Amino acid sequence: MDTKVKNISSWRKVPLHSKLIEAGFLRYVERVKREGHARLFPYLMPDKYGVLTARWSKWFNRYLRTKLGITSKLKVYHSFRHNFRDSCREACLGEEIADRLMGHKGTGGATGRGYGKGFSLEKLKEALDKITYPGLEIPIIEPGDDS
Repeated sequence: MDTKVKNISSWRKVPLHSKLIEAGFLRYVERVKREGHARLFPYLMPDKYGVLTARWSKWFNRYLRTKLGITSKLKVYHSFRHNFRDSCREACLGEEIADRLMGHKGTGGATGRGYGKGFSLEKLKEALDKITYPGLEIPIIEPGDDS
């Protein structure tokens, strides 16, 4: 597999929001496996440095500017991380669980926060499902759908 992580602690289990499951994301995962792809998003092509997300990020930022008319240079693909942090606050998730959902180590100067095994996947999913985006509709992924 051609996946890279910063270090061994970068590997983690990630919960899926119930809305993604309802939309058929697990069916999509199974289809990708059946088709023999090694990666979840097999059509992402690496840039000259081997980074899979760089081209996607550039495409998305162009889409924001040209198709959606969002011209602020402060609004970029990375803005989703800021939005997600705000959504964690709106859902009244604690900083420690929000850090974990975002993939941050999250010790924040508190040595004790690094002790133990951390949150169970079930607890993380329960927290994630508290996050909502009113008005957002996620299309259903149909079997065989190439979108």
